[in-house]
Amino acid sequence: MSRPVAALVFLLALVTAVVGLLVRESPLVGWTFLAASALYLLAPVPIVRDLGWRPVVDRQTLLGALAAYLLIGMSFGFAYECLAVLQPGPLFGAEGDPQLADALFFSFVTMTTTGYGDLVPSGNPAQSLAVLEALTGQLFLVTAVAKVVDKWRPRAWQGPGQESTKEL
Repeated sequence: MSRPVAALVFLLALVTAVVGLLVRESPLVGWTFLAASALYLLAPVPIVRDLGWRPVVDRQTLLGALAAYLLIGMSFGFAYECLAVLQPGPLFGAEGDPQLADALFFSFVTMTTTGYGDLVPSGNPAQSLAVLEALTGQLFLVTAVAKVVDKWRPRAWQGPGQESTKEL
């Protein structure tokens, strides 16, 4: 189900990106960022589904959990860029609208709840999105990543006669 949805979103993103290239200052740029956000949010679904069915926790499982976490953070970064393009007024108040690198930085600082305070959304819906991202990031860490890390036993930690066949 997620593959056809992702293909449709990708096709729409491609069309809006091409139109955005032809028409400068088009709101389609914002919709392109929204499509990118949706694609990055859809991508972790099959990864996490696969991680749940893996019989052992190995390096690939750890990297899969990390990839899902990073994709979620990137999804929120593209969502902030979408808001910066589509909403009236600057996204970060006096700091203005972010470049993509700044939006991604803000996303990961928010998702990890580090909160440096150098970039602060000036109003809603960006503030609500930041709260949703902080909650999502923390819930992902305390559930999915914590479960994987808890069950992971590197071979070097195994005693004689022990196998690394712990299930998720």
